[in-house]
Amino acid sequence: MRLAVMAVIVALSTSCKVMPKEQGGAKAVKTTSPPHKPPSIKDDSWDWVQLTSEEWLKGEIKWMRDYSLMFDSDELDDLKLTWRKIKVLKSPKSMSILRDEGGELVEGNGPLHIEGDKVVQGQGPEYTVFDRGDLISIVPGGKGTFSFWSGGLDFGMTLRTGNTDQVETTLGFNARRRSPKHRISFDYMGNFGKVNGEENVNNQRFTGSWDISTSRRWFVTPIALELYRDPFQNIALRATPVFGAGYHILLKGVDKKGADWDFSVLAGYRSTSFESGAADTDTTATAGISTDVEWDVNEKLELTFMYDIQVGLSDPQDTNQNLTFKLSYDAFSDFDLDFSIVWNFVGQPRPDADGVIPKKADTRFIFVIGWDF
Repeated sequence: MRLAVMAVIVALSTSCKVMPKEQGGAKAVKTTSPPHKPPSIKDDSWDWVQLTSEEWLKGEIKWMRDYSLMFDSDELDDLKLTWRKIKVLKSPKSMSILRDEGGELVEGNGPLHIEGDKVVQGQGPEYTVFDRGDLISIVPGGKGTFSFWSGGLDFGMTLRTGNTDQVETTLGFNARRRSPKHRISFDYMGNFGKVNGEENVNNQRFTGSWDISTSRRWFVTPIALELYRDPFQNIALRATPVFGAGYHILLKGVDKKGADWDFSVLAGYRSTSFESGAADTDTTATAGISTDVEWDVNEKLELTFMYDIQVGLSDPQDTNQNLTFKLSYDAFSDFDLDFSIVWNFVGQPRPDADGVIPKKADTRFIFVIGWDF
């Protein structure tokens, strides 16, 4: 356990050393004579974007975060645009924004006009003006609107007939709520299979988390939860609520990279009930780390890597690990083709009623078609 704690400390100290020191944003200015006024809500029903190539796009802003703009073009459908390629942005609608003001995160609401290095927000007679570099996120509408939500559905199936009748199905669901300061995430994946009518695969994993940004880089996680079931690993239900804090090692716009990289340190409690064999529920306090990487390889291909480890404090060998490697190709419209490698590890599997000890590691290769909303 001491080695695990030392590894966490070293990782944190290393990440802090390699990142350049950030400067807090300048204070926003209230003025009645901004360099450019936001369009009036009565002027137009469309949002407008001008690219650095001088091209104009008409449509609707879906969101801006992680220094990417999701824009629903009136003619070209959904476009994910790199923020540095946006020269001008105009919206007559009320936009919820998050900005960095002297190291403090501040929210704002109202129509927007971004041009040059200045952002102007408001309907008048007084406007808020601040530097474009201090803008962190944009979400259409006021608080509590559906526009804060995004997500997707995944489905994959393998059928085999002949000497062996086999059916394998993969179902997935994810949802994200991103307000200017909060991020709520839900993920579910289930794998089911039968051979000659007899079940041979049944594993399901659900995760949920709530993150609160405290600065451009740092965030806290008041609560996160993992639920896992796999009768073939003799796990009827494993529940792990945790809390912790995290750091954005890489941000696409700030670091001029095409990737986001988060690192978190977490502590919590794990309760496991077994399918057979063990009558008692196993409980233990846990400590662990997790890391997520999202890399836009190009406009069509995205790579995702997620890894977490949970160490049982009562017995360091009672360690659970989860790893996901995913390639997502934007095939057409809102549909993706995804290939994933999912690896789960149980450090101390419990024998079932027949005395059979499940294997510690379980690896799956998954092909699915996904729909994003």
